[in-house]
Amino acid sequence: MVLRTLLTAWMLALLLPGASPLRAQTPTPLEAGLRLLDEGADAGAIPLLQEALRRDSLRREAYTGLALAYLRAGQPARARAIADRGRRVFPDDAHLLQLGAEALVQEERVDEALARYRAVEDRLRAGASIPGLTYARARRRVADLLQVAGSAAYEAGDLEAAVQAYREARTRAPDVEDVHANLAFLLLEQQDAAAALTAAERGLAHFPESERLLRFQAAALLQLDRLDELLAPYEALYALRPDDPAIGLAYAQVLLASQQRLKALGVFETLLRRHPTERSVYDAYIEAQLRALNLKGVENILQYMRRHFPEEDEVLRRLARVRVWQEEWDAARATYDTLATLTGDRATSLYLIGQTYEQQDSLRAALDAYDEGLALRPADADLLAGRARVLEAMARWEAAEAAYEALLATAPTADAYARLGHVLEQTQAPERAARAYRQALAEDSTQAFPVYRLAVLARADGRMEQACVLATTAATRALQALDRQQQAAHRTLEQRFADPSLTARPDLTRDRLEQANTLAADAFAEIAPACPASTAEAVHRRLLAAYPTSGTLHLLVGRYHLAQGDTARALALADQAAALTPALPEAHRLLATLHEARGDDRAALLAAERFHTLAPDDPDGFRRLLRLYRAQGGLALLIARWQARFEADPTDTTVCGFLLEALHKADRYDEATALAPRCDAARQAADGS
Repeated sequence: MVLRTLLTAWMLALLLPGASPLRAQTPTPLEAGLRLLDEGADAGAIPLLQEALRRDSLRREAYTGLALAYLRAGQPARARAIADRGRRVFPDDAHLLQLGAEALVQEERVDEALARYRAVEDRLRAGASIPGLTYARARRRVADLLQVAGSAAYEAGDLEAAVQAYREARTRAPDVEDVHANLAFLLLEQQDAAAALTAAERGLAHFPESERLLRFQAAALLQLDRLDELLAPYEALYALRPDDPAIGLAYAQVLLASQQRLKALGVFETLLRRHPTERSVYDAYIEAQLRALNLKGVENILQYMRRHFPEEDEVLRRLARVRVWQEEWDAARATYDTLATLTGDRATSLYLIGQTYEQQDSLRAALDAYDEGLALRPADADLLAGRARVLEAMARWEAAEAAYEALLATAPTADAYARLGHVLEQTQAPERAARAYRQALAEDSTQAFPVYRLAVLARADGRMEQACVLATTAATRALQALDRQQQAAHRTLEQRFADPSLTARPDLTRDRLEQANTLAADAFAEIAPACPASTAEAVHRRLLAAYPTSGTLHLLVGRYHLAQGDTARALALADQAAALTPALPEAHRLLATLHEARGDDRAALLAAERFHTLAPDDPDGFRRLLRLYRAQGGLALLIARWQARFEADPTDTTVCGFLLEALHKADRYDEATALAPRCDAARQAADGS
């Protein structure tokens, strides 16, 4: 009985270490190593587990424990070696497979790690168990590795592999924002906007407030040109990040594109208050106002900007420019005076002030400003050019000649030589003028004006063959210059405002276009008197072949044929001119003339209306409309239109004068008598200004 009791106690001691009533049992290396591993003492566990494996190479726990210890100790190669060694003994052990896979992760051997983790995933799905690793967690681990693999493929330039990796990652981890966002980004990089939009929207279903996904959704919509759908993502982005100026600006632009102008302006105003020193906000707001032709709005923004950038001269320059464009001459000049105080550069401000006087046709005041500037900076090319230009406009030929000579001594340019040539023609010095024109061409061989004037001078001397060649060359170059000006005219108002060289009104480009049209017409007109008829018509054909889309050229050739009596050819060319360049007033004037001559009053009236719309202040337009409406019995309708126009602008003397004439022709004398004092008052006011 006693022996049985002792044996029973001994067996219990074997089964329950530490419970022996005889003595405490010493743990084995395996037990001790696993205990230290549980306690996080990896370095201490490693030698014990090594000893355990040395004693018994068939203990599964020794392999898994030692591999785990090496992993924790940052020795992935040794961990993988132990795991692989254990798998040779226990080939079906999923835990050893997973530890080897994790070692490959630490070694950054992503593709191999991914392959092993896929195998781990398969084992778990088939029913295997791994301590601390469920099937769901294994899928997430594969998803993580797919993201790493996808990023590596992207860095290597393999977009297709990257997209494939992230698509697979999304199937395993649909609840990870980065997976959706990175996939959308990669698809955008792949120029697959439709798929990128789908990816972003699938992600937004899980993460509706994800800034990245909203940005990618917007980018995809933009690439797909689905602009009407951009508002929703940008509204969400702006709600998430109201203090981000870049998002706010994009939102405002989308609102403008969606025809929600007032709401967009409200966003701009909010951005200005929140970010008063953020230049991009000012630039975008100014651009929006320019697009709407709201120059007063631009002026207000610049005044606000000046309060926050008081030392920046460029703000003042832009403020002055927009005041010039609004013809607020005194305010513009006051701004230039302030600019001179800020920069200390009085001479430049005087040049800009002189330009404002030129635009007002106040030539004497402009000359005084340029002279004052030259007293401060005698060799300033801009001031010298301004002075010469004004003297030429005042027809003070000798003074203008001296001014251009002074300019050329300082800054010889093709334009200065050309203008000097024009002045010398007025002083009856054709030989000197021709020399100046040739010097202009030596400076710039592409100019048209000097060649045109040389053609005129050659014809005046009877050198007809030379005159013909020069006239043809001048017309060709003038048409080339006209084409360039027409392209420049398509620049938006905000683009022109950003150009510091354009300090004049917004219609400066239009003025240059009119000058180019005039030069083209003058040069073309010189061909007929300089060349034999057969040569002139051959030149016309060559020019039409070279510039088939030039409305101006078709108009000019049409005028030539009208002068030759070929009205049918003239009408066909005028029709082409109006179709090619609908905004060309003279094309519609010629059409009206030709249709009226042919007795087609309806077509003549339509063309006359178009001409009057494009050139509303041209007296010929009023006279033609008056004649045509009267001939067709519609004078009452025309009178009503002109009355409404005069009531809208009671200072318009041109409208009032023709309205009086129309009332007289309609035998409405009482109304004409009542209107006459108002016309007189308008004329007196105009003379007084």
